[in-house]
Amino acid sequence: MSFSNFREISELKPVKLNDVIEKNPKSDYGFFNDIANDLSKFSDDEQTPDNIFIPLYYALRIAAAGMYAQGLMTDETVEIIKTIFINRCKVINLRATEEEAIKFQNESYEEAIRWLNENYIEIDVETAFALVKAAEDGKSQLKKQLNAPEDAILTAEFCLDFYKKIARKAAQRD
Repeated sequence: MSFSNFREISELKPVKLNDVIEKNPKSDYGFFNDIANDLSKFSDDEQTPDNIFIPLYYALRIAAAGMYAQGLMTDETVEIIKTIFINRCKVINLRATEEEAIKFQNESYEEAIRWLNENYIEIDVETAFALVKAAEDGKSQLKKQLNAPEDAILTAEFCLDFYKKIARKAAQRD
């Protein structure tokens, strides 16, 4: 990355994803796949500005985790998405203060959750965290836990409901 690509810290304010993401027709694989498809235009572009990239990748990590839970995505792909996200965050952290970076990350995560709720699914921060954590830890292949056939694909609705219950139980323990 050249120094000319470094943006001013003042631009570290996430954009509204509705202003840049166009929705595509729905797929047969559920809303997690639809989210990933809609984000794909920007997800591989290194030139995407940070204020679009970070909220977009928060949403993409949630979608990828949901697809992993369904049996539509491999753990290797989940890891690649996480690595791309973490590497971009490291670059931001090099040029922002810790406080600025944390604020930007929190606002970006909130924007991703808001965008998902407004356009696709009802998901709270706790459910999103449980879903992503399970996928990134390699533990959310629900079909294995349910002893479903190897080629089975679980519905997005089933997976989301499962992780909402997990998040509720975790909140009750805290």
